[in-house]
This record gives sequence, structure tokens and C-alpha cells, in this order.
Amino acid sequence: MEGQALTTTTTATSSQWYGALGRQPVQVVLSRPVGAPDGYELALVTTDLAATPATIIERYGDRWSAETMFLDARHVAGVGQARTRTRRSVERLVPFGLVCMSLAIVWYAHHGQPAHDLAAHRARAPWYRTKHTVSVADMLTALRRALLGAQYPQGHPDRHTLDLFQDALLTQLNPAA
Repeated sequence: MEGQALTTTTTATSSQWYGALGRQPVQVVLSRPVGAPDGYELALVTTDLAATPATIIERYGDRWSAETMFLDARHVAGVGQARTRTRRSVERLVPFGLVCMSLAIVWYAHHGQPAHDLAAHRARAPWYRTKHTVSVADMLTALRRALLGAQYPQGHPDRHTLDLFQDALLTQLNPAA
């Protein structure tokens, strides 16, 4: 629930995570809304043993937008999927991909049509009623459509060029977006 306070049950314990960190002690914070069924909805692990559970949860909340950006970069924009071989190419790949993704988002902020894109997404997926904002996948799809439209402005004499491409090629970048 974005922007709303949520009453939670939180517990913290110190432990060791041998598989990942060897003998390094860690603090595990578990949290769930009050009255939720068994199990915890949030499990966080940190090496900061002095931090309070509230501080650890706040840090997690602060990092959430960065983590989703990295996820979108990997899964939607393809950052990190190139078959690079040399050290220099590996070091250049991710920053270049993130810059390209950022440029696409800036383009969409200036030229995109979020209301139109949301309506089109709901028409393709009528069961998805909780979508209230466009995703990075929606932004990249809009940019892809604009680039194709600019590349083929005249089209075929009796039909629009974009109609020559299967809709799936243009819109199904990420069906869950």
C-alpha cells in the first residue's frame, strides 16, 4: 500500500548464513501485516547487526525503485544478455544499456501517451484491472512503434505499414507488464 502506514508484526534475530557469507554474522528481519495468516511476507537479511528492524525495512523501501529498475533493465531491456568476451566490453555493456533505457523513459515522458497505452493494454488483457500506470515495457513498446512508424512513413499503398507487422512483435514485449 503505497503512501499508507501499515501496522505490522516484526521480528529480528541474529544468525549465520554459511552458504552465502561463511562465518559472517547476519541479522534476519521478518515482517507481516497484523492479522495476516501464518508466514511472513517480508524477509530481509543484513550484515548490519546494529540497525533496528525499522531501519532495515526503511532501507529496503528506499532501494525498491533501484531494484525494480535493475530488474527491468535485465528482463525487459535485455541489459546483460549480450555475449561479451572481453573485460572492457563487459564494463561498458551495463552502463550503456542503462543509458539507453533511461533515454527511452525520457522520450516517453515527453512524447508518450500513457492514457492511450493503458487503454490498449486493458483491451488486450481485460482481466488486468489493477494496472494504473504504464510500465517500462509499455514505454519501450511505444518507442518501438514510433521508430517503426518513422522508418516506414509511406507504407504499403493499400494498408498501413504497421499493419504488416504482427501485433505480437510490437506489443508482447512483456505480457505481464
